[in-house]
Amino acid sequence: MINLRVVVSSVLISALIGAASQAQTAESPVYNSWAQVPVGTRMIQKTVSVGSDGSSVESRTILTLQSIDDDVARVEQTYVDSEGEEFIQVFRYRRWVALRPGVKAEDLGIPADATDQGEETLQLAGREFKTRWYDTVGQAEAGPMLLRTWYSSEVPGLLVKSIKRIEGFPSTSTVELVDLVLP
Repeated sequence: MINLRVVVSSVLISALIGAASQAQTAESPVYNSWAQVPVGTRMIQKTVSVGSDGSSVESRTILTLQSIDDDVARVEQTYVDSEGEEFIQVFRYRRWVALRPGVKAEDLGIPADATDQGEETLQLAGREFKTRWYDTVGQAEAGPMLLRTWYSSEVPGLLVKSIKRIEGFPSTSTVELVDLVLP
């Protein structure tokens, strides 16, 4: 006698594998941005958070390309808080990513919920970068959160600058590229 559970499970697994293999893929813009620079490249970002009382806290994020092959870029992120304590993580950026239904390859890396967008040339880290910026709106516990983010394909990881404001609790966090070091 055939076990009905085994047959149904096999059919479902086959259907899922078939659907996954038919999913459209596209090259990741983040992987591609790291593929343009040599291993050992470091990107340093500074974050300054200013509270409603005018006090500020500064931290740094250092992104270093550890390795890259035809499939994956491995990037070490070292976060250095305002007291100098370090927190290290390694991220893997895959070259090929599955596209969700309704998403086109050219839309990868663009906020789906952007309320406005534009182009701007920024002077950061002693260089000039052509960027594309996007405005998005979110919700924080203290109230609406407004975010403007600048991206450039000239920078590994793409992020050049971002400014986040929380309206109900007047505070601002700014992230900026401060150095890009090629080995």
